[in-house]
Amino acid sequence: KETTVESVDQYYITVSGIRKLEALSRLVEVEPFDGMIVFTKTRLSTTDVVERLGERGIDAVALNGDMNQNARQYTIDRFKAGAVDILVCTDVAARGLDVPRVSHVGNYDIPYDTEAYVHRIGRTGRAGREGTAITFVARNDSRMLQNIQRATRKTMEKRSVPTAKALARKRIGDFKEGVIDTLASQKLERFTKIVDDLSEEAALDPRMIAAALIYQAQEERPFL
Repeated sequence: KETTVESVDQYYITVSGIRKLEALSRLVEVEPFDGMIVFTKTRLSTTDVVERLGERGIDAVALNGDMNQNARQYTIDRFKAGAVDILVCTDVAARGLDVPRVSHVGNYDIPYDTEAYVHRIGRTGRAGREGTAITFVARNDSRMLQNIQRATRKTMEKRSVPTAKALARKRIGDFKEGVIDTLASQKLERFTKIVDDLSEEAALDPRMIAAALIYQAQEERPFL
């Protein structure tokens, strides 16, 4: 009877095919969240998405019907405890799942029907907290999107995939915060001596030494 969750902000992004993985990767980096459940249509796609996120340096775990009860419970417990922040699962695997820390639901694959959609977004916005539901919509999903909006009596806002510039700003911001935290929490005298020696021996500007170290630090995960 109740098909809308007022505490859940719902929006959609038009994206399909191989671009969905890139869109999801950018979202989980740029969008601030506590815990996120990402829904896919098949058991195979849960592990595929987790593996492909891992290749991009993003930790996630799969939850699907192929897992035995012990493995399923272990995965849920890790997610609840915050050992991992992204859970990729199917509708069946998420049945009865109640994790208060879930702030975001991502519909990587749009559901087959409106009831499944309502069930999915019900995983967030619990215990008086606000939640966000993000749905990826391919070109042939427009009718299902309309059905969902009719059933929930809510018009979803259309948003865009975060840009490369937004991603760069987030990565640079995170790096700066990490440097400030290190300066506040670590004794760095041994390392400042290395900088002094290098500056004197090679006649280098300390700013250029710092820039070179930043370049090395971001080689595996470039800012830009």
